[in-house]
Amino acid sequence: MEKIPLTPKQQSLYDFLELYFKEYDYMPTIQDIIEGKVKEEKVLKFRGNGNIADMLERIEKKGWIKRNRGKHRAIKLL
Repeated sequence: MEKIPLTPKQQSLYDFLELYFKEYDYMPTIQDIIEGKVKEEKVLKFRGNGNIADMLERIEKKGWIKRNRGKHRAIKLL
């Protein structure tokens, strides 16, 4: 499946997921994404978890991640 290009905001969220996983060796929770911190440094700025959930869904539909709903930290980068 070919990946569909991400919008700049979606790309920043994807980059955050990559960076977070590299740093901690596990994926962030929604709350971690909302906080947007890696090693106590703010690297992502979004508001509210509804926006994050929608963005994750769109990124998944574009073929960049796979989520296992109902489980914490269940995001897989593709």
